[in-house]
Amino acid sequence: MTELESVLDPRGPQERPFLTLAPRVTLEDLRQGPILFYNNTKLDFCNYDETFVQLKANFAKLGISNFVDVRETVRGKSSHALKAYGADLVRRTAPKAAVVALGDMGTSPATTIVTIGIEEAGVPAVYITAPPGSDLVKSVAFYRAGHLCLSSIDIYQASTREEVAREVDRQTQFILDSLTLPPDQIERCAAIDFALDKVPPAANGLIEFDAAVDPADPAAYVEAVNDLFTSLRLTDGLPIVPPTRRRYEDMLRYCPWE
Repeated sequence: MTELESVLDPRGPQERPFLTLAPRVTLEDLRQGPILFYNNTKLDFCNYDETFVQLKANFAKLGISNFVDVRETVRGKSSHALKAYGADLVRRTAPKAAVVALGDMGTSPATTIVTIGIEEAGVPAVYITAPPGSDLVKSVAFYRAGHLCLSSIDIYQASTREEVAREVDRQTQFILDSLTLPPDQIERCAAIDFALDKVPPAANGLIEFDAAVDPADPAAYVEAVNDLFTSLRLTDGLPIVPPTRRRYEDMLRYCPWE
């Protein structure tokens, strides 16, 4: 019996950037404005436009009414271009803060990158999302920024205007907090509750674990490695042949290429 120390990590090397969030502003700054309201064209569907209508009405009650609206698609842009596009939105509108919408499905990842671009350009932003896009946004933001202010509202294409308005009312304080909380508190809004792949790959490309098994056993490590990969959510549930160092080296000896 022996202990297996590591297997090869199938994820390979990963960068895990952690975005430096733009400095947040004061409520008075929001009153002076302008606040960029960016519509990626998804608010044109069904009653989704009520999202900005109701949020602006709620802001107006606080004396916030200097808005600049931009309605443009994110489609057809590369990741690099999307981030540059976010910075260009800031250049064109010179906002004190930005509200971005809507991340409901297909354009959700692209709009996440635009929001990151806005933050990198020095403007605090909050991105309004809706299921199932909210989960897509979380995953992209988790890997590309580490944290980001995301406001998920529970609406769908059959939602009435009243239902959309209620959801916006429920999230208005969170949206305000996302734009105004001081540095020692903003993580309360920016932290991403992402269940998958919390621990990044090790620099040496190995996953370490303990498993008392017989290496001569042709099925050595199978149960331990399958349990490990399941806990890391790195498997679809089908059986895994453990990528041990020995099997890796055997493969290289067999393979005729470098």
